[in-house]
Amino acid sequence: MRKIEVNATENIYLYVISEDDNTFLEAMFSKSRFTLTESTEFVRRYGFKPECLIAGGKTDEIERDILNTIIPEEIYPLAPRTKGTTYKCYAGVPSIVMHEDRMSSWNCLMNTLNKPEYVLIFKENATI
Repeated sequence: MRKIEVNATENIYLYVISEDDNTFLEAMFSKSRFTLTESTEFVRRYGFKPECLIAGGKTDEIERDILNTIIPEEIYPLAPRTKGTTYKCYAGVPSIVMHEDRMSSWNCLMNTLNKPEYVLIFKENATI
């Protein structure tokens, strides 16, 4: 899996995952506790502890509160069309594209990744 940087300051990344991975995660997290075997399998598959998971699932169902936490604000001193805060452009053209809210920044990231159906969002500080 390719690790995609979402917020370098906060060490937040995402993986594009398959429907099978999503089914595994739904089953695992549907319980109040998971077994050592499940935790070990999670670490084997994804390379980080389950506690580091911020969100996961269908990309069009990621909650706005999560986006407010993970999408960084950007400062463009010469951005003529912005009034106040802008948000990260993932298409690699920040001097051209200014995202006025976190949802448009998220959509930019999803378009850049060819609109994946499922993702895992995690904080890297506890990777193995």
